[in-house]
Amino acid sequence: MRNIAIVEDNAADRERLAGYLQKYQERTGEVFEIWQTSDGDQFKEEYSPRYDIIFLDIEMPGTDGIHTAEFVHGKDPDAVIAFITHAAQYAVHGYRLGAVDYIMKPLKYEMFEHRMTRILRRVEKRKAKSVLLRTADGTYRVAVSDILYIEVTGHHLHYHANGTVITVKGTMKDAEKELADHGFAKSSNSFLVNLRYVREMRKDAILVGSVEVPVSKGKRKEFLSAFASYIVP
Repeated sequence: MRNIAIVEDNAADRERLAGYLQKYQERTGEVFEIWQTSDGDQFKEEYSPRYDIIFLDIEMPGTDGIHTAEFVHGKDPDAVIAFITHAAQYAVHGYRLGAVDYIMKPLKYEMFEHRMTRILRRVEKRKAKSVLLRTADGTYRVAVSDILYIEVTGHHLHYHANGTVITVKGTMKDAEKELADHGFAKSSNSFLVNLRYVREMRKDAILVGSVEVPVSKGKRKEFLSAFASYIVP
């Protein structure tokens, strides 16, 4: 699953891009979770480094796309940004900020599909870290950024990634050691969560993607501290 943000003040352009992303999923089998906003200032306020791709309109009221991109790269230097614009002359500024591509308005699907495929190749290159999971059926290589959370039961680890569950023998200490320094934190003795996917903190649980994962009283403070450090490096 890819997490994608669209930051575009024009409602028609925003909906068109979201529609093209939906069509791209249907044609290629990719799975996207899409967030939309019309305001660069709001995006900055709510930002955390969880997006695989950020589509940024350059010309917006308030904080424009260039300054929003500068903010994003201050938080996440590896963020994949594609600018949306009428004006190609912004390319110099954009590539200085690490933009991987430009989506020119008016947007046509055929060109978008070509660009999107190229952008996804860049995303893959930045997802180099992976883990090898050995099961009874074989060995799987899973990108760390695709793992939502890991649950331990007995002597087995259940990796929840890309809508599937891969079960291997192991302990929570094994998983913690392998994923150290990659943005994971324990919400309880049984769950290790990828902070990239945390959407909401609730009383006795956290929302990870679209799944509610329990958080224990003993781990809540430690988890909140880890999450705060993650979103505010």
